[in-house]
Amino acid sequence: MDSTLLHALQQLSGEGKQPTLALLKNRVGSGYPLPQLIDAIKRYKANPNISCSGGPSASTAEPTLTQLLGRIDAMQQQIDALTAQIASMQSQPS
Repeated sequence: MDSTLLHALQQLSGEGKQPTLALLKNRVGSGYPLPQLIDAIKRYKANPNISCSGGPSASTAEPTLTQLLGRIDAMQQQIDALTAQIASMQSQPS
């Protein structure tokens, strides 16, 4: 399995997210054909402890710009949700 795909799948799992085609594609960008993404998800779900063969290991691979932007987007969504919750709690009578 491609080390970038494996790394992205491991990150999603580490964030408590179920790896899906949409999440994986958002994380790695459009540089991969859909059948390769689908195969990677199937293989990862069958064996979450899978490692990539050849190339840099997933633990030492540098995240790509697309991956970093995906993380930033996910964090921004969390910030927006938490900000809305705080505003809702502050507007409730004590």
